[in-house]
Amino acid sequence: MKNNLIKKNLLDQKTIVNILFIVLLLVFVIFAAYFALKLKRGIIPDETARFYMSQHFSTTLGIPPDTDTTLYLGLENMDRKPFLYYWLNGRVLAFL
Repeated sequence: MKNNLIKKNLLDQKTIVNILFIVLLLVFVIFAAYFALKLKRGIIPDETARFYMSQHFSTTLGIPPDTDTTLYLGLENMDRKPFLYYWLNGRVLAFL
């Protein structure tokens, strides 16, 4: 009888943990969607440069060459930047 109570309590605890996880995940998704949809462009100082770099990477499957605009924005030496971030953003922009 005592063994059944222990199993029942473990099942209840596991269910409670799962419910709390789902609630936290739902709150995170709601806040992330709110910020993604409601924030205006140009608030973050380097947003323009990052968006331009992502657009620049969306034009090719590799690392694009330096241009006058990348030099103007201070984004020279494309092979020395964390290009995986920009490349992934470029793939998303190309898909959209």
